[in-house]
Amino acid sequence: MSFEEFSRLQTEEIVRIGSKIVERIEQLFRLYCVTRTGDDFCDFKSLALEMAIELFPDFRFKADPDLLELLFPLYGLLANGTCVFDYQLLVTRMADSCFSIKKQPNQSKPGNQLVLLWLLADVEAVQLGRKRPRPYSDREAIKKLMGEEPFKRGGEV
Repeated sequence: MSFEEFSRLQTEEIVRIGSKIVERIEQLFRLYCVTRTGDDFCDFKSLALEMAIELFPDFRFKADPDLLELLFPLYGLLANGTCVFDYQLLVTRMADSCFSIKKQPNQSKPGNQLVLLWLLADVEAVQLGRKRPRPYSDREAIKKLMGEEPFKRGGEV
């Protein structure tokens, strides 16, 4: 693949992802019943306010919308609410907490680094113990591990 072809494909992917993001942000405006006025600053601030009212019902955002600025550090943003980009970032971070992806029930627990290290060590041991010239593929290494203890009996790692 030439550099020009790679660059073109990369640009197409960036445009595709950008259009998906814009589409989802527009869905948020409809979901929270915020009418677009053409003034992006006011529109995104209104959307952030409606989202904050729903996410934090105990705070009095309706009575004092300026409290919205206190959410920037809560979401790890250094912004201060002076431009549209600040509120676009805030809306994006707030939407992430609203629409988090549910994990499958059989997924491993994230953050258990020790178990992951053990698994990597087991795969490495299988690779080192091979009796053939080429390394095992990931699939082959997993099949080999599944035939050994503790994986063979379905035990916990």
